[in-house]
Formats: sequence, structure tokens, C-alpha cells
Amino acid sequence: MPNTPREAFIAYFRKIYDLAKSYGHGKDPNLLVMEWLRKENPNYNDIKWGELIGNVDDDWISYAKGKGLTWEVSTFPDAQFNVQVHAAHLGACMNGVYLKGDKLVATGHEISRADVVGWGGDWITFYGDWRDSDVDSGYQYCQDSLAKALDKGTFKLRDMIEDADCYNIAMNLRTIKKPGWSIVDEIALNLQPRGVYQSLFNRFYHNRFGGTKASASAIAKEMLTGGEAIIKAGRTLLLEKGYGPFIKLPFILSDKELGGFCDGFADVLRQLAG
Repeated sequence: MPNTPREAFIAYFRKIYDLAKSYGHGKDPNLLVMEWLRKENPNYNDIKWGELIGNVDDDWISYAKGKGLTWEVSTFPDAQFNVQVHAAHLGACMNGVYLKGDKLVATGHEISRADVVGWGGDWITFYGDWRDSDVDSGYQYCQDSLAKALDKGTFKLRDMIEDADCYNIAMNLRTIKKPGWSIVDEIALNLQPRGVYQSLFNRFYHNRFGGTKASASAIAKEMLTGGEAIIKAGRTLLLEKGYGPFIKLPFILSDKELGGFCDGFADVLRQLAG
């Protein structure tokens, strides 16, 4: 029997993974585990998510439920910061990185759909929070409000942890091919209080954002102004629906104003990386 909530979450992953292997149908069991977690929150399985990364395999979900699988663990304590991590968001974000993460390496400033379903979506809504606030300086707003432990805002510490976890775990599964290595092994490795988990943000900062302030700031700016057509349309919809039709969109801001905001993101992430 698991002795801690963290051990219970790992055991839950193993149960899902074993069922995913028995499901077969030529499907990757790692991917099916992510889909099971993702489907628990309808917001991660709606039309917009389907357009970005594809839909969940409903036959797999029905099969798993028919075998008695239930939603057992919705949150678990982070190994380092003791913040409650949400399993559905983690699974949905991993799903996106695992499927669409071919460009998610620090070789340039490009962004992809996998970014949008992880840190990028949080960053876009955080921009809306800033524009909706009475704080003029985007840099100062990041220093005051980005990745904080308090349970308020759209880009809390919990969100940043989940975004970093999903990137690190899913990219490892994509790129490191060890015989018999599965998402269960990755979860167990990454959620230990000691060892690799202590480098959670350092790996995220270096592997996704290039490990420099300039690179991280440029990627953050690209998320607010660039991307393919579906990303641009989704960004505008997200901001105007969430913050009103008169919100000043990022591309309208001066380079100095938007650059300060993105520099704030880069500095906060660099501080977390240590």
C-alpha cells in the first residue's frame, strides 16, 4: 500500500498504464495514460483542444471505465514546493508536448501548439491579467505576481510547476528510448523529493528556453505575437473573450513595453532555475 500521496499517485499511474497496455489497438500506452488524465477536465477535451492536438480516444476511455478504472487522484503534493499539483492539467499538458513537441528545443525562438497547451496558454492569460490591472510596468507585474505560491491569478506557482513537469516528462519520453521505460518510470523519477526533481526549473529553463534571459524573453514574446494561424486566432479569442473586446493586444504595444513584460517572465524563470 502507498504510504504517501505521492506514492499513491505513482501507483495510480501504474494502474492506468497496465490497463492501457491491455487495451492494445496499436496505441502507445504512454499516450493513453495522458489521455485518461486529460479527459477528466472537459476544458481539456473540447473543440479548441481537439483542433490543437487532437481528440482523446473515447473507445479507450470506455474500455478503462469498463475495467473498473475510476478517477482516484485529482491532486498530489509537489515534491519540492509542497504545492498541490492538478493531475488533469499535468496530463493534458503532457499530451500536447508528447504529440506536438518536435519543435520544443532551445534551437530558436519558434513556438508550437505544444507550448500553447502548457506554459504558453498560461502566459497569454497572464498578459490579460496584467493589462486588466492597474500596474503600468509589465516587468514589475511579473516580479509581483508571476509564479507565486498564493492561490490567485492565472499563472501561479502551481501552474509553472505543472508546465515544467509536463515538458520535462513528455520530452524525455519522446527523446530517450530506453527498453521498457514508461511514463510510470518518468513520473516516479521526476516526483522524488531528491535527485532530478531539484533541477525541475533548471531543466525547463535550459532545455525549452535556451538557458539565457535573452532567449527566454524572445520566446515569451513570440508566444504573445507570433505562431501559426491557429495560435494567433486562439490567442486573440482567449484574450478578447476573457478580458473584453477592447483589450490592447500584445502586437499593439511598443517594443519597450512588451519587451519589459517578457523580460520579467525571463527573470522570474531564471530565478526559479537557480
